[in-house]
Amino acid sequence: MTVVQLRKDFDGPPPPPPEPPEPPADEGPAGGPITVLGQRNGTFYFFDYMGQFRELTAHQIGIKQHINALFGDRGIQWLVDQFPAFDKHGDPTGSYSVDGANRWIIREAGSMVFDGSMPSRGLGLWRAGEAVVAHLGDRICWDGEWRHPGFQAEGALWPARPPLFEVQPPAPPGDLAELEAMMRRWNWAHDGSAEVMFGLWCAGVLGASIPWRPHAFIVGEAYSGKSTLFGLLAAANPTALLVNSYTEAGIRQSLSQRASAALMDEADADEQAEAEKLQRVIGFLRLTSGGQGAQVLRGSPDGSAQRFDVVCSAIMGGILPPNFKPQDASRITRLDLRRKAADSKGLPSEVQIRDLRSRAPAFLSRALLVAPRFMEVFRVYHAALIELDGNAPRMADQLGTILAARHIMLSDRPPEAVGDDLDLVRWAIPSAEDRESEGGPRQCLHHLLHAQLDQQKGGERPVVWRTVLDAIAADAGIRDEAKRSLLNHGMRVGPYPLKDQAGAPVLYVMNQHQQLARMFAGTRWAGEKWREDLARLPGAVVPPNPIKLSTGNKIRVVVIPRALLPYPGDGGDGDQD
Repeated sequence: MTVVQLRKDFDGPPPPPPEPPEPPADEGPAGGPITVLGQRNGTFYFFDYMGQFRELTAHQIGIKQHINALFGDRGIQWLVDQFPAFDKHGDPTGSYSVDGANRWIIREAGSMVFDGSMPSRGLGLWRAGEAVVAHLGDRICWDGEWRHPGFQAEGALWPARPPLFEVQPPAPPGDLAELEAMMRRWNWAHDGSAEVMFGLWCAGVLGASIPWRPHAFIVGEAYSGKSTLFGLLAAANPTALLVNSYTEAGIRQSLSQRASAALMDEADADEQAEAEKLQRVIGFLRLTSGGQGAQVLRGSPDGSAQRFDVVCSAIMGGILPPNFKPQDASRITRLDLRRKAADSKGLPSEVQIRDLRSRAPAFLSRALLVAPRFMEVFRVYHAALIELDGNAPRMADQLGTILAARHIMLSDRPPEAVGDDLDLVRWAIPSAEDRESEGGPRQCLHHLLHAQLDQQKGGERPVVWRTVLDAIAADAGIRDEAKRSLLNHGMRVGPYPLKDQAGAPVLYVMNQHQQLARMFAGTRWAGEKWREDLARLPGAVVPPNPIKLSTGNKIRVVVIPRALLPYPGDGGDGDQD
């Protein structure tokens, strides 16, 4: 097969793959213009004339219309040359013998039993042994050589897909530095967050060419520009999937056989049932992080098994973080976005984001060029992170991947200032207190914030966390009503201590209250055990004496710090500068 070499000194876009040569009269490429992969239980499997994966029953391979669709126009001419049809006088009809084509397919299938468990590779960057492979739909760059899709190699199928884009030369490191600089325009809660965000984006572009795929959750208060950020991340990555409403099944089906980033905005859940749906999404994403990713088998109505192979790096975003389990802390990095200051630099404009979209293929070409260096750079950061925090090797995988992906996209030199790079991610390494709280305490708070109040509002029962948002709202009417509602359910929003009117709002949770007992009924926190786990949250305070939250008796409480509460706003994203 004719190939085009992709070199490091490449100074122009590579030409598209050449058209396959016309087959001689007596034979076609690989014995014919299609590839017969084998058969199983009366079904035959192929790569058709375009390289698409096809399956036909034993009955269908004897029907002319199905054969025509399988072989295509030029393939039909090959069939005419190979298996000419004759009329009753023995003269060629200009068509082909269906029986001859049928027998040829059966002969090509021979004794090959098709392996239905073989994975299929679609759009994005992959590893195939030591090779880095870029599947761009109608062409595949295999370790620097362009090939036609529609072949079997390294234990996988490589079928054709719709063309992704016109190939561009690799972007220079300076263009990637500009993209990282754009990400600094947001008001991040921690220094280094923009660089971590850029590293996460780089990991998404690198797809399945890297052994660990990091995930992230962006907690963004209203008017923080969260949706604009998601738009930028999607525009700069031509393989990314951007959604704002989804289920586990939808993510699994949409990302199957792709090596791409999943960008999931609006990952908020009001009711407990919705929170459980989000938990299923997070549980599935957990499987996609390492190795071959999530390999899922599901039964279908006809009794056959359907396979889903998903490898992705996901970035989610919402006002309130979901209920992360202890194993999620090392797979999902949390980044916090604050409302932009009035005098801060504006976010990227729509024109700038459109420009990023036009340059996205060059960013992917850059990723393809530098991906072979990833493991060499990753080992440097991984070793440094293990030395920094030897108790969390999985965290070293997560943050080491983020740093290594960022470095190879920005530089062609080995990492030198490793200590400076580690400073960018120190805030993302959980403290011993954080790790201790990731189990029961975090889950207890999550259950409380997603519980429903008894009070009816607009025909619906409001959720605690949205009522907390209302209790911090600027509108006095909304604020006062929300505070009364929370107080009726054993909670109060206010400063700590209460007399400090300039203090940040916190959430007071009573140790005893009938409505709180109802919310926790049937859970492991029933019987007033919620106070034990809530008191173990990072930054939580247990006042030494009972507190008078309103008129009436004083009562013992646990104080939930501001950092663990949802951010004020109307729930919209408010991307104004």
